Amino acid sequence: MADDLYKYQRLRDLIPRDSPLHAVYGPLEHGQFTQDEVGRNPLMAIPMLAFIPAYTGLKAMGAFPRARSPASLDEMAEAYRGVGRGLIDAAGKLNF
Repeated sequence: MADDLYKYQRLRDLIPRDSPLHAVYGPLEHGQFTQDEVGRNPLMAIPMLAFIPAYTGLKAMGAFPRARSPASLDEMAEAYRGVGRGLIDAAGKLNF
């Protein structure tokens, strides 16, 4: 897993809520979240395939009014990349 898995979340906590930087760091934070979840439990990759677009779609419709970043394709892509990295992390823990 990453050396500092929640560095983007902590960084975003320091940025003012209305800053456009959230659109940059938000997708990275989503990728870290999915990497962590899938890395700890590879079976989480299955529901993540549906959860990622559902979450982004709901976010785009305003279901999360306190969200710090807008819904975006970048957010979804980074979340899926995080799933891939999580599967790689989990595979590295296997003992053959």
